[in-house]
Amino acid sequence: MLEKNDLIELAYLRLGKSIGTYGNNDDEDHYKATRALDEIIANVAVESEFRFNAVTTTLNKNSDSTGVLGDNRFNLPNDFLNVVRCEQDYRIEGEYVYSTDSEVTMMYCRKIGISEFPLYMKKYLIASLCCELSVIFGQYMDKYGIFKREIGTEKTRIINMQGLVVKEW
Repeated sequence: MLEKNDLIELAYLRLGKSIGTYGNNDDEDHYKATRALDEIIANVAVESEFRFNAVTTTLNKNSDSTGVLGDNRFNLPNDFLNVVRCEQDYRIEGEYVYSTDSEVTMMYCRKIGISEFPLYMKKYLIASLCCELSVIFGQYMDKYGIFKREIGTEKTRIINMQGLVVKEW
């Protein structure tokens, strides 16, 4: 299970920041790191390359509900972030999905907390946080390129590990 404070501590170690800094949760640097990590987690959750938070579901048509174009209306799931893929033609407007089909089967990314992230995401999250912190704390800018390359390497590793989606619906 991943925890924010552990990731922040490891990122500070990778940057070469002094050990005493991240032990104090009230520290301004810790606050900046926490905010940066929250933003990274939010961005990772909506990236369709990562499918650890993806769910496949079939939406059932709302009874007697149609859109202005005469197509069927479906409710989006409560934890919906974005569509990874969908079997039918569809469009999203507000909190509804519209399609000419009577049911819609889609894979979508759902909202999850950091504790639900799989362990194989640890290196990616640390590299991403190091990259962000090197920009926030300018004295580490010389390491920015190293962490940026590591992000790409880790992203490729994770995508390959999850398996590529090549089968069409």
